[in-house]
Amino acid sequence: MKLTPIIRKPEPVEETDNLKDRVIELEAKVKELEDKLNQTL
Repeated sequence: MKLTPIIRKPEPVEETDNLKDRVIELEAKVKELEDKLNQTL
């Protein structure tokens, strides 16, 4: 019995865009948390 891989490679362009969006979201979140921290100190 031959196993076929289930995981397909995602579209490179789509993957890159998703990662960029995720990075932007995370950077915004980090900045938000840093601002809160600075206000607390």
